Amino acid sequence: MTRRRDAWRAGETKMPKADIEKSTQGAFALEAGPPAARWRVLVLYAASNALMQFEWLRFAPITDVAAAHYGVGVGDIGALSLLFPLLFVALALPTGRLIDRFSVRALLRFTVLAMAAGAALRIATSFRAVMAGQFVLAAVQPLVVSLISKLIAVWFPEPERLRATSIGTISLLVGPLLAFVVTPRIATVPMQTALAGDAAVLSILLIATFLLVPADPSDLAIGKSERWLAEIRGLLKRRGYVALLGLIFIGNGYVSALFTWLEPLLKAQDFSAETAGIIGLLILGGGLIGMALTPRIPDLPRHLPRLLPTALGCAALLTLAFAARLPVGLLGGAALMLGALVQGPLPIIVERVTELAGPARVGVAASTFWLAANAGAAFAIWMLSVFSEAAAWFSGVLAMAALLLIEALIASRWITESIVSRTAKTQSAVR
Repeated sequence: MTRRRDAWRAGETKMPKADIEKSTQGAFALEAGPPAARWRVLVLYAASNALMQFEWLRFAPITDVAAAHYGVGVGDIGALSLLFPLLFVALALPTGRLIDRFSVRALLRFTVLAMAAGAALRIATSFRAVMAGQFVLAAVQPLVVSLISKLIAVWFPEPERLRATSIGTISLLVGPLLAFVVTPRIATVPMQTALAGDAAVLSILLIATFLLVPADPSDLAIGKSERWLAEIRGLLKRRGYVALLGLIFIGNGYVSALFTWLEPLLKAQDFSAETAGIIGLLILGGGLIGMALTPRIPDLPRHLPRLLPTALGCAALLTLAFAARLPVGLLGGAALMLGALVQGPLPIIVERVTELAGPARVGVAASTFWLAANAGAAFAIWMLSVFSEAAAWFSGVLAMAALLLIEALIASRWITESIVSRTAKTQSAVR
C-alpha cells in the first residue's frame, strides 16, 4: 500500500479510487489519532487558547482599578494588552518554524508551561513584575493561536476537521467574553488574590496537559525542510492561500476596529458606555453561535460558494445599523446577527489553511495567516481612527461596510476557484 501510494504521488502509476479514499484524508495526516485521545487533546488546546485570550485582556475591563492599585497611569495599564499584538507581529514567522519542527504534544506542553510561569510572575506586587508576566504570556500567544492548524492536521481525519477547527476557533471568542464578563465582577477581590487564582487555573491545566496529552499519532506532520523562507514564498505564489490572507486581513480587521471604536461610535448616537458593552457582548455571542453552527450546515461544500459571499454581503448591510440610530433592541439584534455572519465562517477559512499548507509547512502557513489577521486589525483600527478624529462616524460606518463587500468579492472568487480546483484534482487522480 505504501509503495503504491508513493508511486501514485510521484506520478508513476494510477491509484485505485478505494486506495485514494483510504490514504488521502485531506492533504496529509494519514494516521489520525484515536478518537478519545484526539478530542481530549483538542479540549485541552481549546482551554489554553481561551485562557490566553482571557489573559491578553485581563486588565482591559478594569483599567482604572488596576492603575490605582499599581500607582501608574491608564496608559501603562493599556500597555499590558498592547504587548500582545506587538509581539505577535514580531514573533509570528519564527513561531511558524517552531510549529513545523516539533510535535503537537511538545508545543502544547511548552505553551501551557510558559503561560503558567507568566501568570505566576504577576502575583508579585510590583508593576514591573506584572509587565514581565504579560511579556511572557504575549511571547507565546502566536504559538498558541497558530497551533490549531497543526493539531487538526496531525490528529483529525478530514471528515472531522471542520468540526474540530470550529471548536478550536470558538475558544478565540470565549476568552474575551470571559474577560469582559468575569473580570469586572471580581474587581473587588484583592488584585494579588485574583492573579493568584489565574496562576492556579493555569497550573491545573499544565498538570492536565502533561498527564493527558499522548504522543502524536504520526511523525508525518513534522517538517523536515530547512528552507522556511522559501516555503513562505511558495505559499504566497498560491492564489488560493493569498485569498485566505485577504479574507482574514479584512475580517479580523473589521471586527477589531468595531470593538475598538464601538463605545465612541455609539456615544455619538447617545448610547451609554454600558449599552456599548452589551452590544459588544452580543457581537461576540453571535460569533460563538455562528462558529458552532457552521459545521452543521448540510452539504456545506456544495453551498459554500453562495453562502459565504451572501453572508458577508448581508453583514455589510447590517453594519449600517451602527449609524442608523435604531432602538437598542433592534441594534442588539443586528449586532448578534452581524457577529454570526462575520465571525461564523472563520472555522472554514482556518481549515482551508490547514489543507493548503502541506505537512512540512503548516506552521509557517498558519502563523503567516494570523500575522495577516493582526496586520488587518492594525490597518482597520487606524482607518476608523481617521474618521473618529473628524467625527465623521457615518462615513466611517460606510467604509467598514465597504470592507465587507470587498471581502465578499474575494470570497466569491476564492470559493469558486477552490472548489473547482479540488474537484478537478480528485477526478484526475481517480482517472
